[in-house]
Amino acid sequence: MELPIEFSAAASEALIHDESAVPLASVVIPAHDEERVIGRLLERLEPLHDARVEVLVVCNGCRDDSASVARATGVPTNVVELPQASKRLALEHGNQLARSYPRIYIDADIVIDASSVLALVAALENGLEHRLDMLA
Repeated sequence: MELPIEFSAAASEALIHDESAVPLASVVIPAHDEERVIGRLLERLEPLHDARVEVLVVCNGCRDDSASVARATGVPTNVVELPQASKRLALEHGNQLARSYPRIYIDADIVIDASSVLALVAALENGLEHRLDMLA
């Protein structure tokens, strides 16, 4: 099923400036009626843009203004709207759009900051490198 993808102006501008840059990691945020909390999360994650971590918000079946609030933050974020309320479909769609590994999945109502996400990315990368060294 092909769904329209809408990118925020800030995210589109970032992609235009450097389409060839592969993100360090991808963060996928499924959101269903999260207009009250999505802005707070995205503002805390804003420093991820400078660290080359892409952030995707997948609004699914929202009856509120979650997508508009996410776009209005000005944080470089790709915002996608799915018509059906389904966390599973939102995660799957976000996973298809994500351009990098590792992938971090965060619910919209979680309170976490960019440094914690970067620490998780570093731990995952170090674990992968260690496992690859063991296979060599």
